[in-house]
Amino acid sequence: MRVLTGVLILAFAAIALPSYSVEPAYRGPLGNAEEPALRPYKWLYRGVKSFFYNTGDQFVDGNMHVPFVGSVQGLRGVRRGTVELGESMYRGGVYAPAPPAEDYKRLGHLNTAIEEDMFLRNGSDFVFSWYFFPAQKAVDYYPLEGNTKVEMRKESARAIRAERAAAWEARKAIDPNESDVKRAQRGYIGDRADLGNTTKSDSYRGNLMKLAR
Repeated sequence: MRVLTGVLILAFAAIALPSYSVEPAYRGPLGNAEEPALRPYKWLYRGVKSFFYNTGDQFVDGNMHVPFVGSVQGLRGVRRGTVELGESMYRGGVYAPAPPAEDYKRLGHLNTAIEEDMFLRNGSDFVFSWYFFPAQKAVDYYPLEGNTKVEMRKESARAIRAERAAAWEARKAIDPNESDVKRAQRGYIGDRADLGNTTKSDSYRGNLMKLAR
């Protein structure tokens, strides 16, 4: 945590420096030129998102390989996220063009080099895991679930999320005036979501005993 705090302090200090004259790299959909002075902030935002994404991703991945014990893989995610944050700070400091929206999910050059070198990978894992390093290596080499099965489960989860997103968009297209709450209810319980309607056109309003007669 102290390492992360120090990194963030350095990031804000770097951003506080005066910006240089940098030409815009693109124009937006409305024809507005990019504002290069915002690049350090965009890169810092990318680094922070990458930190939390990598931490959570490795935590989930470790538990899918070995339940509970696999949580130690989250420390590898902390290492990856910290490296990504540092690299993002550097790129923002030199006013590199802003990254794409989903770039925070990709490992940068430094993390790629670490992952490809056995000594760098193990050394960095040890620095971030300490006493949990043996457990982390045990999860790596003796998982209860192999990589193939884990990837199949991840792919299945991605397919389910894609189907839900498609159904959500289709529902929006059918009735754009429907509220998000009602749309969410319909996604879970189908047409039963309409049973609680109290509109004037609802034929079940009022005294049901009188209606029965």
